[in-house]
Amino acid sequence: ETDPAIYTAFKKTKFSSVIFKLMCYYRVCIPWDGGWVDQPNPELIDHIIAEIMDCHSGTLTCLFPDELALLVFDWDCLNLSIYHPSAEMQQLLAPIAASEGLFFRAAET
Repeated sequence: ETDPAIYTAFKKTKFSSVIFKLMCYYRVCIPWDGGWVDQPNPELIDHIIAEIMDCHSGTLTCLFPDELALLVFDWDCLNLSIYHPSAEMQQLLAPIAASEGLFFRAAET
């Protein structure tokens, strides 16, 4: 059986890092506190992910408006989902994921 504390720390660290690295390349907007935050700071992302994990519910959506792509982090999943990434973004996601010990798999169309 997996220790919940290890599982939580894994998700917070790995998934936050992927989001932070994408934020270095692309403009990001997130829904927060009844509105949208353009270019949120890393501390806010960390806070939101910690709150989601502590409450055992919630979703963080990261919109990449210039790419028309959406990244979704759900508290109960072992993956990040990204919808409609451009070819350039897909090429960038593979090494970013690998740098965190994860992998990127594109859906078959």
